[in-house]
Amino acid sequence: MVKMLLIALTVMIISIGRAMADDHTIKIASIQLAEGLNTNDGQGFYADILTSLVTIENYRPEIRIRPLKRSVVDFAERKADCIWPVDRTLIVKLVGNDIDILESTYVFEATQHIFTAPGTAPITSMEEIAGRSIGLTIGSNVEQELRNADAQVALIPLQDNKVSMLVAGHLDAIVGWSPDFQITFQDLKLGSPQYSQSLILTKTRNAIVCHVSDITRSFIAQMDTTIKTFRQSERFRTIAQKYGVAQALGLEESTN
Repeated sequence: MVKMLLIALTVMIISIGRAMADDHTIKIASIQLAEGLNTNDGQGFYADILTSLVTIENYRPEIRIRPLKRSVVDFAERKADCIWPVDRTLIVKLVGNDIDILESTYVFEATQHIFTAPGTAPITSMEEIAGRSIGLTIGSNVEQELRNADAQVALIPLQDNKVSMLVAGHLDAIVGWSPDFQITFQDLKLGSPQYSQSLILTKTRNAIVCHVSDITRSFIAQMDTTIKTFRQSERFRTIAQKYGVAQALGLEESTN
């Protein structure tokens, strides 16, 4: 009896070892963002999405959440196989190499808007910003567009500073991304910032970007299928509801 148990245990250990050997480690650099979005303790909207996506067979994700610069350096130096949440265009701009890069299908599309303080009227057209003070993060891609519309542009170093200046009444509006800004305002218990969903300054698609290898080709192929299913899933809607952005992402109705 004891001998049979030992044999069974040995077979089980060998099977587990073979299964683990068949699993491929994927190192993912996950960009650290503000509270409620993607913090270094693995909490937030983007963290929840990534965790939901990478639970696929044959891969063991190693997720390291670090600030943008560190994450990009790790990816550029191949200390990470993949990076999230980004798109190919941004990574090519930062790394300077478009040959060795794979991009998954997008998880969702983020949009850039002009936000006003909670309880105020939203800005619905570019004509409305003439003469008004608009806060931009230094290096913003829409600075010249706002100046051309005769806005009084205020360049501000940090995202948090923009939010506090808007709420304090020092700015008429600020530029930011949806759904990130809605999550940030809710996390700070500031209410809902006002904006026009139809007035979009620019768009970006959040995806997983990887270096090219046999393993990442297979990984991205599986991720594409997983992401397409996830976009229509109850799980995605639940995450969006948790962070108060189901409406912003067009997920307010059940997808079942």
